[in-house]
Amino acid sequence: MVVSKKGFRWLKWVILFCCIVFATRWVVLYGPYVFSFDSQHYTRLDRIPYEMFTPDEIKNAPGLTDHTMISYYPQDGPNSENIEVTYVGGQDVMELEKYLLSLGYKEENDPVFGKRWHSFGYFKKAYIIEGEKNTVLGFYR
Repeated sequence: MVVSKKGFRWLKWVILFCCIVFATRWVVLYGPYVFSFDSQHYTRLDRIPYEMFTPDEIKNAPGLTDHTMISYYPQDGPNSENIEVTYVGGQDVMELEKYLLSLGYKEENDPVFGKRWHSFGYFKKAYIIEGEKNTVLGFYR
């Protein structure tokens, strides 16, 4: 089968158009998250940041609902990468502690912050903050 030069020109423009559409789609959907140097606050319903930023430690956390707030803080200078789950209305701290132990975290006492958990995984430290209205489960490196 012989293809004329016009056929190759047409094919070149179709390929170029497809590349432009793909690149534009990527920039519009993922660009605000990838090129953002600030923190992200989202829920499970926000699929793109949930899939991009949320580690399995958070995805499998007890009590996580579609409306539970997840906050991701990227590494910034000397500050470490940090991700937190905020349970509005509180969450059973004993259940969260059992969850951390099941992940292989070991309990330790920090002289400044109190009870913390230590692990050898990607996120090396974890903490639980129990407030009057909210409970926070956090992981950092």
